[in-house]
Parts: sequence; C-alpha cells; structure tokens
Amino acid sequence: MPRLTIRSGLLQGQVFVVDRDTVIGRGATAGVALIDRGVSRRHAGVSRRGAGWIVTDLGSANGTQVNGRRLSGEHRLTTGDLLKIGAVTIAFHDDALPVVSSEPSVRYQDGDAAVLISLPGDAAQGNPAAAGMDEAVRLRFLADFAKIGTLVFDEPALVTFIADELLALVPRADRSIVLTREGDELTPRAARTRSGSGDGIVASRRVLRDVMEKREAVLAIDAAADDRYAGSESIVTAGIRAVICAPMLFNGEIHGVVQVDSASAGVPFKEADVALVLSLASQLGMALGYARLHASLVEQEIVERDIALARRIQQQFLPAGRLDLPGYGLAVDYRPALGVSGDFYDLIEMADGRVAIAVGDVSGKGVSAALYASKLTTDLRYQAMDQTGPAAILARLNRVLTERDHEGMFATLAIAVVDARTGVIELANAGHPAPFVRRHDGQVMSIGRAGGAPIGLDRAATFPQTRCELLPGEAIMLYTDGVIEALDARQDLFDEARTMEAIRTSDGTVDGIVSSLRQALDRFVGGAPQSDDVTMVCVGREA
Repeated sequence: MPRLTIRSGLLQGQVFVVDRDTVIGRGATAGVALIDRGVSRRHAGVSRRGAGWIVTDLGSANGTQVNGRRLSGEHRLTTGDLLKIGAVTIAFHDDALPVVSSEPSVRYQDGDAAVLISLPGDAAQGNPAAAGMDEAVRLRFLADFAKIGTLVFDEPALVTFIADELLALVPRADRSIVLTREGDELTPRAARTRSGSGDGIVASRRVLRDVMEKREAVLAIDAAADDRYAGSESIVTAGIRAVICAPMLFNGEIHGVVQVDSASAGVPFKEADVALVLSLASQLGMALGYARLHASLVEQEIVERDIALARRIQQQFLPAGRLDLPGYGLAVDYRPALGVSGDFYDLIEMADGRVAIAVGDVSGKGVSAALYASKLTTDLRYQAMDQTGPAAILARLNRVLTERDHEGMFATLAIAVVDARTGVIELANAGHPAPFVRRHDGQVMSIGRAGGAPIGLDRAATFPQTRCELLPGEAIMLYTDGVIEALDARQDLFDEARTMEAIRTSDGTVDGIVSSLRQALDRFVGGAPQSDDVTMVCVGREA
C-alpha cells in the first residue's frame, strides 16, 4: 500500500496511507494536512497514473521539491523519494514498487589503518579550517554556515547537503559519507561519489570506532608497504589510499561521523583538509543537536498537552467532594503520581436514599489509565442504578467490562454502601485493599478481606459482601495501594501497620484522619519520588 511518512516537523513519524488521489496542504480539507506556515492550503497533489503514482505542484507559493530539486510539471514517484513541502520532508513508499536510489551503498569492513594526523574534536572551535584556504573555498565555507542554519530542522536535507559540500570543498576527495548516531549504532544517511556511480563505499569499523571513542578527527592512510597494515581490507579492497574521518561533536555529545576518502596513491590530503572536514562535521553536529533537542521539546510539549487534556477530562468525572448525608462527613486526598491518575473515586446516590462510595485503581499509569478510569466511572454510575448492594454492582460492572476489549486492562475496586439512618455499611471488594474502620475509642481494624478477583478479567468472578455498623464518632477509610505500598529511599514499604497507626493517632474526625495519614506518609517517603497514585476517601459519622 502506498504511504507518505512525515520525516520532519511537528507531525514527524506520522504515516498517511494513499489509496486515492490526495491533496497535501495546510487546509483542513487536505488529505495530508501539515502544520507549517510555509505550506499552502492546496500545496501538492499525489494521484494515481497507470500502475504508479505521480506528484504535482498545485500552484503553491513556495513550490514543491522532489529529492532536492524544485518540481516543474509532474514527477513519477518511486519508493524512497523525498518530497519537500514548505519546511516539511515527506518520504514516499510503495511496497509494490522497486527501491530506486541514486546514492551509492555503504558497506563495512574490519581491518586496521595508519593514522598520520589527528585533531581533537573540539579543535573546530574558532573556525581553524579558515587557515590555509584560498578565497573561493573560504567564501563557500562561510556560505555553508548560513545554509546549515536554514536546514537545521530538516535532517534529511541537511545530511545530503553536507555530503555534497564535502566533495565541493575537498577537491582531492573521491567519495563522502555522513553517518548519524542512532543509539549506539552509526547509520549511513547520505553518501556521494564524485563520478556519480553507484559503486559501494567502504568504511572501516576500526577508524569509525577510534573517531567515536577518542573524539578526534583523523587522517588515516593505507600503509600497504608496511606489513603491519597489509591486512587492512577496508582500505585495500576498495582502492582507498587515504581517508579523513571527523566526529559530529557538539556540547559534549557525538551525533555521528563524516568521512571523505581518495583512491589516489600517496597522501593527497593535508592537515588543512582534516581541519576543514572537522569544521563541517562540527557545524553539522551543532545543527543536529539543536534539531533533535527541538524535536524532543516539541514531543515533550505534545505529551504535556495530552496529559493536561487528560487531567481536565478526568477532573470532570471526579465528584465535587461533597457528601449529601446529614450527620456524616467526607474528606478526600487524591494525588496522581504522573500528572494524571489511574486511581478514581466516586460518590453515587442510590435509588433507596443510600450512598455508594467507590475507590478504584486501574492497571498501569499515565494517560491511558486515566482515560480508562474516566470511562469506568461512567460505567459504574450506570450499573449502580437500581442495584441493591455493592456485590451486585461489582458483578454487573464486571460483566460489562469483560465483554469489551481493553487490551488487557482491568481495575481493582472497593464499594461501600452507607445507610445514613442506621449507620450500616455494606462492603464488597474486587481485588482491592481492605478498608479500615476507626472506632470511637481509637481502635482500628480492617473490614472484609483484601484481594480476590479484579473487575474486567473474569466474567464469572464473584465478589463476597460483608457489613459493619458505624456508630457516632466512627469512620471508614477507603484507599488505594499507593498508600500501603509507598516507598521510601531504601525501597521499604509504608505497609498496613503504619497506615493503621496513623489512623489510630488522629483526632477521629474525617479531616483529622486524612491529615494524619497524609503527614505520616510524607514523613516516611521523605525525598523519594512518589511511586504510585495515592487516593484516600474517609467517611465518618459525626459524634
């Protein structure tokens, strides 16, 4: 299936499948809608022509480029073609078409080489390559700096430009390669030969490794006359007699390596050539560093915007924190670990005047867990209608969730149904920590049993129900495992015993219980980061 992959800009990485004539532009009606001021509303069109696809410019203000050349008329697309729309680069792929590439391939060989000249990677500071240049080369070199600045956010065009300029500025070079660092590996991004042939370019792993490890530019030469270097297959078999390699070093980080080589016998390169290649490599490293930092910041901004949106959505599903039960009080502490929470709680008025208090915890963290929790809250409110007890609510909610495909997501949930007239609480638990009850004399005990089956996994799961009675001055605390499993700097758990002690030593009011537990938890954790979402919901009968 033909597809267009965005290679730069805010939509980098997004893939558009092309199954019909498609307009690329900035308008909302465009099939491929780009976010860039340099893109016209109807900028370019991709349409079927026979068994293939063509691209045409639709009268855009800034024109359309294909593989670095401005488009005039129509161009028949082949797999690997790069479209330039404004400042956005788009790659065309069609699995049904052969890959057509004008660039020579790059292959690696093992072996050794004699290093004649080496320059520290930071020697490019202050433009050392300017020394020894003739006027024409110096002017072009300075012009390249300005050009690099315009391409800083277009990585494919940037590496291609540098590969071309290496041959232009180093006339004794026959081939050039630009390799960028992707993790711990070097990936060939652009390669050129002066003859324009597609013959493979050979790179020495040993030279590349030395350049990366020592952070220096080198002039290495085939010393075939010396037996020590006779086995340097990467140089001898390719007819290479000399090679210059330089690191793309910026701000202490290596972003890749550039290489030029010559098939001429002897030593065609000089120290000024090494300095020149190093200066271009350093400028490219700086541009890539800024471009990747920018892409990282844009991605972070998008993530933060998504989290903020998910937080707003989630807040809309949480109750206002008021309990409409005369003679009862409510206190809540709700603290996400990652901006949004997989924890949730709700207060639901039952048809018979009772109130259901629910506290749950969705598997996982982050945006997906938060959105699942919000959806689950809606389901919970609906399934609680006309139900008589918490076990029935859990059973009905569990059946609904197991009928859907949520990619393995599930939740633990405890529900306490309070009868304000009698103080009787009915409780059911689905894989959740058991709630605690604080008696009027300060005694603290757990109610029901912890564990069991969570909701959303087993359609046939059952949820046992228990009951207790709150007397005046007593309270029940529902919470998530972020409380008892909070970790300090030594990775010790806060545990149930500390939780019960904090509840016992409180003043017995709902606000006092939550405050005492929150302070004890904060003292225990200290400066360690919050390891999980924390939710406490305390309901008490006034004395």
